[in-house]
Amino acid sequence: MNTIDVVICGCIKNCGSYIDSVFENINKISSLVNVTHIVCSYDKSTDSTLLKLNEQKNKNPKVHILENHAELSNMRTVNISNARNRIYDFLENNHIDPDYIFMMDFDDVCANPVNLDVLENAMKQRKDFDCVSFNNERYYDFWALSFDEFIF
Repeated sequence: MNTIDVVICGCIKNCGSYIDSVFENINKISSLVNVTHIVCSYDKSTDSTLLKLNEQKNKNPKVHILENHAELSNMRTVNISNARNRIYDFLENNHIDPDYIFMMDFDDVCANPVNLDVLENAMKQRKDFDCVSFNNERYYDFWALSFDEFIF
């Protein structure tokens, strides 16, 4: 599976205490697929998030930090949407066209050790998916998946 090119992306705000653990998981995922870029869409935070991201960038040239300098909305979903759009614009403007894009949470949702077997099985099951999501009791972003009972 290492021949599959993947860009790992995340929308990040106030995640400083989780960044190191998330990047440990990204390193584990890199043993399964070829991670070509790690794109972090950063919104101004009140913790050590930017410091931690810059530490990771200094260790790994694949890390890109997209800093948002625009005013944030008081609606969280708008901020997440804008952050994801910054990521997609970055990929398009830099002609980055991976086989897959992994959109990860950079907070406690993806800070626990990743189960590579589950990820590998999901990728082997089908090759024609548009989205794969994993059940996690702390995951609340079902609105973004847009399936029947969660369509916004």
